[in-house]
Amino acid sequence: MAEKSSDKSSDKAPVILATPLVAYQREREKLLATMTDSTREVALACDKKLAAARRGNIMTLYYIGSRLVDALDETKQGQYGSDAVKKLNTFLKDSLGGNENLLYGLRRVAQVFDEAFVKEHSEKPIGKGGELTIQHLINLTAIESPEDRARTFEEVVAHGLSAEQIALRLRSGELKARNTRQGGRKVSPPLSLLSGLEKLRAEATKVGNYLDMCDKHVFGKIAKMAVGDITDALVAKLKADKEELTGLRGKLTAADTHIDACLTRAEKALADRAKAAPAAEAAKPAAKATAKATAKATTKKPGAKAAKPKPKVKAKRPAAATAGV
Repeated sequence: MAEKSSDKSSDKAPVILATPLVAYQREREKLLATMTDSTREVALACDKKLAAARRGNIMTLYYIGSRLVDALDETKQGQYGSDAVKKLNTFLKDSLGGNENLLYGLRRVAQVFDEAFVKEHSEKPIGKGGELTIQHLINLTAIESPEDRARTFEEVVAHGLSAEQIALRLRSGELKARNTRQGGRKVSPPLSLLSGLEKLRAEATKVGNYLDMCDKHVFGKIAKMAVGDITDALVAKLKADKEELTGLRGKLTAADTHIDACLTRAEKALADRAKAAPAAEAAKPAAKATAKATAKATTKKPGAKAAKPKPKVKAKRPAAATAGV
């Protein structure tokens, strides 16, 4: 947003301070003015090619995002499969880095921004000669309010606000993030029962370690925070975390009960199998003897004559069918 100067003279018009983008454009115009016509032609031709390259990169990713709109739709798993995102991510990993979050981010960009809008701004510089990136657009889609999103985009263009600065504003609560799906993305079933249990242990350990860190570096600091530093955003974050932890507590209790039931059944099965093992071992010789005797009885003795086949009986012609009375 433009700002007014502090010039106290009432007979002079206020001076509007240029944004970084305007200042950058003015400097380029001045530099072009110092060039010969031939040099200026080369400069503008190269600049046009570079703009086209920027546009091509972003529009390629935008196209990918538009193709993912349906492919990652859970309501269309019958058409694309329940593991479409994993297979696509693996297939495209050499080009896109194997990051599933990027696929979902590209999908959101195609859902939120119009193609013509993205194409127009992908060619233009931002701030002090920087360029719009796909990560700018991905982070912008995380802003809940369209008005806040538009204002933030204006700052990106005029002042060169970085994608990381947008993310920081979202994390701090300065910008309200859009509502996310309850529980996040659908978790895929494990490849095996053992891998599923190992994943559960690893995730539980990770959460436990993070909570240990929060005791000192988050909760401890909030407890000592100056009253004047407490904000509405901080209170909202605390309430949201408390609500999530309350739901998690119930799931942990249920999981603990399930594990006890599974453990009791598994241990009983192993114990019963161990008791039955001696009887099974003792029965093996008798079973082998029976099998050997059966094989011997069915084995043809050397020199034994084969039984003569029974003569075939010629089938009589069937009687003519009669109608029921």
